[in-house]
Amino acid sequence: MLYGMSKEQLLSYLNEGRKRAFTLEDVSGDEIKVSLLKKIDDIFKRGLSFYLDFSPIESVTAQSGYSALIFETI
Repeated sequence: MLYGMSKEQLLSYLNEGRKRAFTLEDVSGDEIKVSLLKKIDDIFKRGLSFYLDFSPIESVTAQSGYSALIFETI
């Protein structure tokens, strides 16, 4: 799950308005096209450098007191 979103929901968001739909293989392969990465970032708003950094992600508490959501590997 990504932010409580299933892979199918992610694909649905990514494919809105597209003629050629992305597939599960497109988002879960060893390599992801930059254009797809930009579409993913349009959803999660993390910045492209976030997806290129392979450091472990730690849970962070936001200043508002709510726990930040963690992006998990697809």
